[in-house]
Amino acid sequence: MSKAPSSPRTASATSSVRTHRPRARRARRKREAASALPLRCVVLAVDTAANSGWAICRGQDDYLCFGEVDTLDEPSLNYIVVWAVTRAAQLGLPLVLVLEAPFGGPVRTLLGLGAAGERWRAAWRRAGQAGRTVLVQPAEWRAPVLGRRWARAPRDEVRAHEQATAASIVGERTAADESAAILIARWGLRAAKVSQVLR
Repeated sequence: MSKAPSSPRTASATSSVRTHRPRARRARRKREAASALPLRCVVLAVDTAANSGWAICRGQDDYLCFGEVDTLDEPSLNYIVVWAVTRAAQLGLPLVLVLEAPFGGPVRTLLGLGAAGERWRAAWRRAGQAGRTVLVQPAEWRAPVLGRRWARAPRDEVRAHEQATAASIVGERTAADESAAILIARWGLRAAKVSQVLR
């Protein structure tokens, strides 16, 4: 069975299709600039994952403590958050929780990251903290802390650089997840997003 080639069609001069109005340009939102000096606060920074890195830091890059924790270990999460709340109160400074937001990858990975983040938020609420929570994408904190080149680099490639940078900041070797948390804390102490929740 042979098919005859279709004949080409041309648009008619008076088209029945409406032309759309060009979309108006959106005005760019002015972003508040990052602070050159560390903010006067304590930051509990978390590299959100099932095994989360965490760091507690106050202004002037004074790292009070850091480590890694399994987010299924609820008593440990509670202890870390309560310790941060107590220490911030002793210092007379506000406390901010900075969580790395779930990003890219398979759906089950995103769901796992979201669940881990929710476990941290639950510990935050159990410690009597209602607000002052900031979510940050990896590219958002990596660019100012590690440099633009590393902002969108795959996690496997950037991990060694994160560990070297974190070690130079705290003066000792650090594990992969706690390294990211240390660097997120460094970002948080100068970030406009953190400044906004302190108001």
